[in-house]
Amino acid sequence: LNVDFLHRTVGIGSMTSAWWVHLSTAMVFGLAFATILTLVFCPVMLSAPTVWKQGWRRWRGTPDDGSADQGERSKPALVPKGDEAYPQAAE
Repeated sequence: LNVDFLHRTVGIGSMTSAWWVHLSTAMVFGLAFATILTLVFCPVMLSAPTVWKQGWRRWRGTPDDGSADQGERSKPALVPKGDEAYPQAAE
């Protein structure tokens, strides 16, 4: 369907209407491709390094708790333990 506002005509099956078919097909497939990239590819690529690291550790037989990354160094205590965690108010 072709609507020519300048000459006030409506045509069916003209060259301009064929152009709209190609344009709409390109837009539909472009939106489908962008949707797949956004909803599938991006989350997969964001989680891939973690999954690959866990698979590599599993294959090597090292623990997944992160202790293999530290070597002989110990992790610093971020939260004080024992009585230092909640000091008592002076009486």
